[in-house]
Amino acid sequence: MPKATSKSLLRPEKLLFAVEASELGLWELNIQDGKGNVDTRWAEMLGYQLDDVEPGMTFWSKIVHPDDKERTLQQLDDYICGKSDSYSAEYRLLRKDGQWNWILDRGKIIEWDNKGKPLVLIGTHKDIQKSKLAEKALIQEKNKLEAVISALGDGLTVQDRNFKIIYQNTIQKERQGAHEGDYCYNAYQGRKEVCDGCLIAKCFADGQVHRRETSSISPDGNELFMEVSASPIRDAEGNIIAGIETVRDITPRKLLEKQLQHSQKLEAIGTLAGGIAHDFNNILAAIFGYAELVQLQLPKESELWAMQEQIITASHRAKKLVQQILAVSRKEEQELEAMQLNSIIEEVSKLLRSSLPSTIEIKESIAPQAGTVLANPTKIHQVLMNLCTNAYHAMQETGGVLSLELQKVYLNENSNKFAGLEIPAGAYVRLTVSDTGHGMDAKTRNRIFDPYFTTKKKEEGTGLGLAVVHGIVKNSGGHITVHSKPTKGTSFIIYLPQADSPDKTQGDHKSDILPAGNERILLVDDEQTLITLEQQTLEGLGYHISVTTSSEKALQMFSSTPNQFDLVISDMTMPIMTGAELSKQLLAIRPDIPIILCTGFSSIIDAEQVNTIGIRTLIMKPVSRKELAKVVREVLDNPAV
Repeated sequence: MPKATSKSLLRPEKLLFAVEASELGLWELNIQDGKGNVDTRWAEMLGYQLDDVEPGMTFWSKIVHPDDKERTLQQLDDYICGKSDSYSAEYRLLRKDGQWNWILDRGKIIEWDNKGKPLVLIGTHKDIQKSKLAEKALIQEKNKLEAVISALGDGLTVQDRNFKIIYQNTIQKERQGAHEGDYCYNAYQGRKEVCDGCLIAKCFADGQVHRRETSSISPDGNELFMEVSASPIRDAEGNIIAGIETVRDITPRKLLEKQLQHSQKLEAIGTLAGGIAHDFNNILAAIFGYAELVQLQLPKESELWAMQEQIITASHRAKKLVQQILAVSRKEEQELEAMQLNSIIEEVSKLLRSSLPSTIEIKESIAPQAGTVLANPTKIHQVLMNLCTNAYHAMQETGGVLSLELQKVYLNENSNKFAGLEIPAGAYVRLTVSDTGHGMDAKTRNRIFDPYFTTKKKEEGTGLGLAVVHGIVKNSGGHITVHSKPTKGTSFIIYLPQADSPDKTQGDHKSDILPAGNERILLVDDEQTLITLEQQTLEGLGYHISVTTSSEKALQMFSSTPNQFDLVISDMTMPIMTGAELSKQLLAIRPDIPIILCTGFSSIIDAEQVNTIGIRTLIMKPVSRKELAKVVREVLDNPAV
């Protein structure tokens, strides 16, 4: 076989055969005047006869796609002017049948004048319509696949054997911000080597599918929980060439699980609190009641009388505290009532002074007549405790000042607009909780009321507190705003609308004379200390009292002489037979007998059930002497219809 030489390959007739074999059209262009020529193949590729084609740029300008013309001319000009080393362009030309045809155009300058100015450009024209259609179809299929994966909500990456990301879908890009070409372990975990327990590595090792739950940090610093699944990708011979990993965001599910755990804790606290509440309220009732009886024996001017008054006041606070614990643990909707915030602020302030370190100073500026608001005391207490706890966390390392301020303000439309308040003009009570702690930047400020957002450590908070505070204020018809800067402290400002209502304190001390009577009362309570106290209290008001610590004995006493009693007062929680069961049996014997049911706490009885049974009223222990006297008289003086 003769040896080929470069000289033989350059022979003109062989070059012509080579061009024909390549299926290329040829063109020539005079750069100076824009005139030129094309060969027959160039014309036939577009369905034209050679006679149909006008020479040069004039004809080309008529058939080039408008969207491609400017770009292609710019590429040609860059080459002619020496800005690029070659000319190659893809664009569409109009066929004779009216269809657009993609072509690949390449050209080269072959002649220059004596000053180096280009004169003649020749080139080739190749039909790439089929490859473009195939590319378009491939893109469409890719988009369909991307849409399917996106609809599933899963992130997806493909990694080569070196753990380099060679593909990731849009969801994964947005979720964790990695780039194709990054190494997985560095992009997602910030490591310099493959992570321990890497699922893709396990796939490469054993060729199996692997799944697990994991977590990572998003670009904005939040923790993400994910369910990861990894499987190998094999070539035609079965060799593992890459791995595909899908990532499902299970953060909402994990947060719900945490919320459920929190709810279960609250339920457990509620059960425990309920069990304690009955016994504690019985003890509290004895302290409260005997303090009142002792006080009756003392002159009001004496120091001992004042001491007893302090015991009674403390008992009142303890009773309210137990009710607050029970209300929060049961997660009940609380009724709104007209109230002044002064007393709750004083209560919270006392609690804080006994629990905060001496490095934190508490300052108060409380207007004595700030006005009445329509709110729930328990919820407002919760708001204050949450804001003050946050203030403590902001100052626990450096110390500082916690300020509580209460004022009456009037907001007009201009002041609201200026301050950005989302409430109508009118009279408001403004509560401000401020600290001199580390403060917040604008990014943090904008998210503090978002559920689950927190800057605290895991053991310090769940990110629900301020979201709850925001909800309570909004439900009370108010508005909460925050002012804070890094190192400048933080102020939470709450506006609650004033409510018109009579002063509830009026008439409380009009007279020390309590309503009395001489009716016959059957008193039932399994606590000997309490039944003795109640007997002394009621006998001191003139009533004739029969007592028993057994609900069964009470039923026997009543059954034998049902008309001997004008009223029955029974405790709810007693052994063998509850107060509710006893009441049912007494009413079966004598339907008109008025009954008062007392309870420290009961999860199985409420006001609605009491009415259903036929019991006249339900009162919560501990009961003051004045309250007991009032309730007994009201029940006796108002027979059931």
